[in-house]
Amino acid sequence: LEAMYPDELSVNTASVKAAKKFIATQENGADATPLYPPISFTITLAKSAKSIGHTKDLEWVTPCITIEFPPEYPEKSHPLVSNTVALDDDLRNVIHQCLKDTAQGEECTVQLLMSLNEHVDTRNERTIREHAMGMPKREGTKPHQQVFSQPTPAAPVLGRRVINSPYILKPAKIKDLKKCADELNLGGYAKVGKPGIIVIEGAEEGCRQYCPMLQDLGWKYQTVQGEQQQEGVKGESLDELRVLPREFRVLPLTDSLSEVSQLCREAGDSLADLFFTSLNIHNSVKDVSGDSSKGKTLEKKRGKKGGGKR
Repeated sequence: LEAMYPDELSVNTASVKAAKKFIATQENGADATPLYPPISFTITLAKSAKSIGHTKDLEWVTPCITIEFPPEYPEKSHPLVSNTVALDDDLRNVIHQCLKDTAQGEECTVQLLMSLNEHVDTRNERTIREHAMGMPKREGTKPHQQVFSQPTPAAPVLGRRVINSPYILKPAKIKDLKKCADELNLGGYAKVGKPGIIVIEGAEEGCRQYCPMLQDLGWKYQTVQGEQQQEGVKGESLDELRVLPREFRVLPLTDSLSEVSQLCREAGDSLADLFFTSLNIHNSVKDVSGDSSKGKTLEKKRGKKGGGKR
């Protein structure tokens, strides 16, 4: 849980110390058998939005819950959800249904939190969409909504990015990856799980807008580890410069980093160099022969300061 929600989770350290003391006492062969102390933590869920009128901004509330593990958990008891803050009946029903669907003896805390956050994300999308439909039409749109309606430049510029995220686990977030890539006409791959790795390729302007689009959807922890620009020649199409499939594909959860690295190797030396250099991974089967016939390529590795949170 700390890996999935590093900033949202607050553990009751006193209960953890009591549990460790209990375990040490039992290992030392103490005669008395005290009751196992409960452990609890508090977690802040995704912000929940609600419209307070088409002429006003959205109102955001931050739901928060405390979960306690009783001594009988999980064999004979579900976790106890208490001290709920800013939870409405809809979210309480999500908790009730998740616990109801979980048999005793099964660990369900991770699934419970993922269900709650996914439900909040889905409701936010609906609220924001309905709010936007009621707002007066503004002149102009965001840059990423109009970039591909502009004429294609005489010399296309292809961009590539290698993006790292500590984890990509929530189904709603995984859908965001492909949705944004499709809107920007970007190809590439996404490795979900821990860590999450995203490789995109397409128009340079689209690559620049990918992370900001994810940020608009609530993403916090993606970092551009490396980037690459390749300029074509006049009359050449963008697709002639691509080395990855045009369709963005989310790889199965079972695929590891080695599968992504192999796909980058198969795409050619230029992308393989970017991938391995960006992630500080040694490419043990690198082919040193290069191909510079497709235009000039500019490659840049971003440090911690340059990448930043997107």
